[in-house]
Amino acid sequence: MPLETVKLKNGAEEEKTLVAACMLNLQGLLKQDPISFYDLAMHCRDRSYEINERSQKELRGRGLLSPTTGVLHESVKNIILSAVVEDGLDMKLVPPLFS
Repeated sequence: MPLETVKLKNGAEEEKTLVAACMLNLQGLLKQDPISFYDLAMHCRDRSYEINERSQKELRGRGLLSPTTGVLHESVKNIILSAVVEDGLDMKLVPPLFS
């Protein structure tokens, strides 16, 4: 039985439950550790942006970066690019689905 997918704002199609789980994870991260959230969002926008060591540890622990290599999974990147928007000087989460 194929997994249900959804279309994201950046045009990617991702598995529906992965998107939901990642969004919950990102909401918690934004609330509990906005610096790591910012680092992750900036890294998604520009792969040359280096995530600081403390944020890398937090993001690996949350499964947003590979625990062994620290690499960002393409699906996570698609969700973040579709869900994170700038709000003045801040960043906020919005629904990532293409409507």
